[in-house]
Amino acid sequence: MARETIRRIEARHRAELRRLSEDLRAAEDGNARLIVEKCDLVRRQMEALDLKDDRIGELIRGHAAALAAKDARISELFRSNNAYQEEARAARAEVQQLQRALSDASRVIATLGQRAVP
Repeated sequence: MARETIRRIEARHRAELRRLSEDLRAAEDGNARLIVEKCDLVRRQMEALDLKDDRIGELIRGHAAALAAKDARISELFRSNNAYQEEARAARAEVQQLQRALSDASRVIATLGQRAVP
């Protein structure tokens, strides 16, 4: 009878060990699936980050090009303004020469007018 009891206990232990072993395999399979899913998630997130990095690079290049174009336009406006200022200085100098000539002519006319009056 003791042997029969021992056999029943051993059978229950073997059954329990099989059940625990199956549970362990199921848990390992579940963990493996979770690991695969997490790896896929990380891979997708890395791909998304790469796309964002590419988009940020495109935006930076676009902004750099826009800034370069604006810088070129500002330089062009400065050159144009400098040319305009040079033309304005030349025109002012010419006006001053004409004013002096007019003043000289007025003096000559006044002098001639005084001589002509008896």
